[in-house]
Amino acid sequence: MPKIQEEKKTFVRPKENKKFNGSRWTPAEEQLLLKLSDVENVSFEVIADKLSRKVDAVERRYEKLKEEATLPEDFVWTSELDDQIIAGRAKGTTVRDIATEMKLPPGIVQERATVIRKEGKIPTVASNGKSQRTEWTAEDDEVLLRMYVAMAEEVEIHKTAKLTGKSLSSIRLRRQYHLKGAEVGDPKPSVMYRKLLMEYGNPNFRWTKQDIIDRNFVFGSWERMAEPIEQVKAD
Repeated sequence: MPKIQEEKKTFVRPKENKKFNGSRWTPAEEQLLLKLSDVENVSFEVIADKLSRKVDAVERRYEKLKEEATLPEDFVWTSELDDQIIAGRAKGTTVRDIATEMKLPPGIVQERATVIRKEGKIPTVASNGKSQRTEWTAEDDEVLLRMYVAMAEEVEIHKTAKLTGKSLSSIRLRRQYHLKGAEVGDPKPSVMYRKLLMEYGNPNFRWTKQDIIDRNFVFGSWERMAEPIEQVKAD
């Protein structure tokens, strides 16, 4: 069995101009992904390089394959199952809670909910006129951004950051909001994101991803940082 550490030491991150494979996954690629990860214990970074795909794309595919593997071989989506998703979303229930009630993997239910939504079967707002999306609190935002500043990928944040009721797509959209659309009329990174970058740049205040997962930090400490300069740009 190859040694993980040796793999990581010899891995060279692809150059920015490397062309990634954005085509549909083939059965052969999926089998190779599972073999390299589960049998040979190869890191996602190395697998991504072998398949010429982005690391987050490999992680998402792996997660999807593992969830699908938990389903019965004869599993098919029925109108009754769809109705459970539609009824749950109409009540404002999160996809994760719906999945728990249905005893199905959250990722599989989320994928099906997306299909149903595109078909216009899931209303975008509840009967009271309020958005059905789970509200983001200031603490949720800070956990998300601290993880991101500490170099965590969105898939990793979704898996480990304990952001209750937040889907992977919700995390992606919220990150984009803070990086590129937080200021009304003048899109630019949010003040929270800019100040967290400043705080992280100070060795005395720097944190690790595990610190955030364990909530081993002081919420709101970024507010003590001086106002960031206007020229700061999003990544």
